Amino acid sequence: VAAEPGRVLREVTGDGTCHVPLALVVITRSNKGMIDELVLRRNSMGRVPRWSCVDSACCEELLDVSRYEEYIEFYNGKRSSITVEGEEFDEWDDLLEFIMEEEDTVTLSMLLLVAEHDGALDFLAPLRAGFVREWRNVAADQNSSCVHPSIELLLSTAHKAKGMEFDSVLIGRDFCMKRLPVAEDPPASKQWRLLEPLEMTEPAQEELNILYVAVTRSSRLLQLSEHVWQYLTLLEQRFPDLSAPEQEPPHPAASTRTSTRQRENSIKKWRDTRDACMARWETFRREYAGREVQVDDIPWPPTDLLEVAGLSTEDAKACAHWVYLQLHPDKFLSRFTVAEDSKEEVRQELCSRFNRARAAMNRGGGENSYW
Repeated sequence: VAAEPGRVLREVTGDGTCHVPLALVVITRSNKGMIDELVLRRNSMGRVPRWSCVDSACCEELLDVSRYEEYIEFYNGKRSSITVEGEEFDEWDDLLEFIMEEEDTVTLSMLLLVAEHDGALDFLAPLRAGFVREWRNVAADQNSSCVHPSIELLLSTAHKAKGMEFDSVLIGRDFCMKRLPVAEDPPASKQWRLLEPLEMTEPAQEELNILYVAVTRSSRLLQLSEHVWQYLTLLEQRFPDLSAPEQEPPHPAASTRTSTRQRENSIKKWRDTRDACMARWETFRREYAGREVQVDDIPWPPTDLLEVAGLSTEDAKACAHWVYLQLHPDKFLSRFTVAEDSKEEVRQELCSRFNRARAAMNRGGGENSYW
């Protein structure tokens, strides 16, 4: 469920009772985004919530005020230069550009916090009061994605949340942002804003990929921030083809000219293929528990398993669910240990087959579309 801006989401059961999960999981684009969301919750609640972070070490580092001292002195002009990674810098924006090029996300977040708050970071230390290092409810779920009931807020970047799934997820406000050029006034280090419609000359594929990871972490409730909702709305308006279904010729099994006997034989053959494929995957799962997987070890489902047009609702739903569990890249890579030299190849193959499966599920239209 995706909420419009300002809407509060609740799960309503058959008897009309509303249930809201105790822990809200906020997924952000950046490390700095996590701190921003934590401050927002503290301000709205009037106190520091009992919170945790999927990457505890990162949050502890960002809240360690002593690590900012040199950056604050340099930003405020109390020191004329600073040396980072063996490079000496005389200008703040030069340092910022260097850290961005190095893709040092923690240091980048620290620099942005210094610039945004003009070096006044006294608000960081009190945030540690509610911090809890261990957020998992291991007693309830050995798969480590179940949040302990004492946690009010769990923070994570989309990158660190890969392969995990939570009941209730809010997408942070720092997705789909663009930094102003360095030459503009005020300095670029202070200015982050939403992309404007006219700037959307082409879809920002990397941002969309990261956003996709974030929104697929929710199993029950999903809420989009106003910024993300606005971005997706504008994106759909400027690039309608992004949401257009793939057009392919209908599968022969869906043809009205196919006889009842041929249809029955086709479905029986498909079920046999499905059962055999599931059996191979079960054997694969047992054999490679704790072992490294190479791309050739994976029993990829045959192409005809994805041709589901004409199946019953029950069969199509079952196939959609099974394919999702086996081929979703994040879920697969969280269950199996892939050999280092095969990781990229395996991920690409998983993405390719998962996308083909999704297209096949959607081809039926109407009640046969389950994705």
